[in-house]
Amino acid sequence: TSNEKIIQSLPYESTYAKLCIRKSPKFGLDAYFRLVNDGQVLCYSYADDCTIHVRFDTGAIQSFSGSSPSDGSTETVFFRNAERLLAGIRASTKTRVEVELFDNGTQAVSFDTMGLIWPPRRD
Repeated sequence: TSNEKIIQSLPYESTYAKLCIRKSPKFGLDAYFRLVNDGQVLCYSYADDCTIHVRFDTGAIQSFSGSSPSDGSTETVFFRNAERLLAGIRASTKTRVEVELFDNGTQAVSFDTMGLIWPPRRD
């Protein structure tokens, strides 16, 4: 969960974001950014990529291609290169993600990513 809230104007409320990594037998490794409550990340279609900017610690800002979910929901954007994102997260203590939002401009939030264990342990 993000350290800061995404600030949004009506009809949306300000909300936190989640940076998620998952691995499934059907889809493989995925990484996505998701608004916890309502909002619209501007990544218009599943076929056309958008740009997501990411900074790992104090390194240079990196550009990642992103895509909207296949179900057309607007609060989530998937990273096209989950492996590269995961490598950066694993090597950093803080990850900052910047996305463009409908009617709310470009905003960035940070995530504490130190100590990520991937794949997760199964106890």
